[in-house]
Amino acid sequence: MAVIQVVEHERLMIADRPDPLVKSISPYQAEALERIQHTLPAKALEWGRDSVKFAQFCGSIAIGQDCIEILPKIYRREANYGICRDILIKMLYAAKWLQPHKCGSGAINLQKHRLLDVFVLQFCDELFLQLRQGMIKRYVRRSDNLPVLRGKLLIDQQLKINIAHKERVYCEYHELVSDNQPNRIIKYVLKVLLKSAHAGSVRKRLTELLYSFEAVQNRIFVKADVEKLVLDRSSNRFANIFEQCKWFLSGLSPDVFAGDNRSLVLLFDMNRLFEEFIARKLKTKAWQHGYKLRTQGPTKHLVLNEKSDEKAFLLKPDITLLDEQSEVRAVLDTKWKLLDAVDNKKNISQSDLYQMISYAVRYQCSDLHLLYPAHERFSETDKQSFSVPNTTLRITVHAIDLVKLTQSDDTECWKAIFTSVNRTSVSI
Repeated sequence: MAVIQVVEHERLMIADRPDPLVKSISPYQAEALERIQHTLPAKALEWGRDSVKFAQFCGSIAIGQDCIEILPKIYRREANYGICRDILIKMLYAAKWLQPHKCGSGAINLQKHRLLDVFVLQFCDELFLQLRQGMIKRYVRRSDNLPVLRGKLLIDQQLKINIAHKERVYCEYHELVSDNQPNRIIKYVLKVLLKSAHAGSVRKRLTELLYSFEAVQNRIFVKADVEKLVLDRSSNRFANIFEQCKWFLSGLSPDVFAGDNRSLVLLFDMNRLFEEFIARKLKTKAWQHGYKLRTQGPTKHLVLNEKSDEKAFLLKPDITLLDEQSEVRAVLDTKWKLLDAVDNKKNISQSDLYQMISYAVRYQCSDLHLLYPAHERFSETDKQSFSVPNTTLRITVHAIDLVKLTQSDDTECWKAIFTSVNRTSVSI
């Protein structure tokens, strides 16, 4: 399996005869990518003349026997794909999008494993953990001609079949079996992952797990089949397993190639991941400073229609800091895009500033913060502040160094935010 690695916003050339000095994919791979484009998030791909660029979404796209790995562009680490992958995985763990387990994942060298293999190992760890407590088993009703009584005797069948065979009894009984719908789904996902996994150690773990499901029938499933599953008390512990099954199956595109080859797409919206990552990292610090942190709220409407009294234009801030009286003391908005310290406007979108001013007016809050990832043209030292004339509104733009933040929760950015919040009054 060939693994092609790029960072977001980096172009891949499309060439029949690849240049070893230029990253490229073949026309065959490009055609496969184009076929699955309708299953990808909007604007995940940008086609150029004989090239393709990936933006905003990071993760893994397996097409047939090959895999394209899209990694976040990490400040000062852009050329080191192992560190970029490491930071992405740590962001996923911190945001609780991935759940690390003690049985194996702690030994994973994130910088050496392929991204898809890390996700597969995460799934294997969780599944091994649950299988140690036993497989999912369900009772099924059976009827059979047995040498001993089991369950209840079916008198009609006994008289028809065993009239001359007094040594046998025709019974109906319930049997606890592992060949059931939940286990069939897990087995199918394991087989899908076995075809996509890269490292030999990962394929070995998948094969070991498949041995546990040898008595389970082979079936083909889609995401909707997982959503229909009803778990009982005995199988509730597998809930996270089926969430991951749903995730893997939602990224499966069966129509890329002829035959049994499939495309497995696992992409993360970096806007959402960055927001959740910042919120998780900031939550403990907020509590230590006497504030409560809210995500995606509190919600309010921007305007009221005077004629119909209907509310319109819902406001839902990414992060808010509330005091003991539940008054909003600061509004923080995260943006996964690149700024430019040299530019007069710093490449900040006008709509982003309008949005922040709307928050200030509606929430009666004058302390506003925009958080962007640091990069070579906008680092921590380039922090900017904007004020709105004739008001107390102040919008501070921060650059977040993801390498530092994944290593420590105590950053200069947090200190600057809480210093600002503590000295700012609620009124604008």
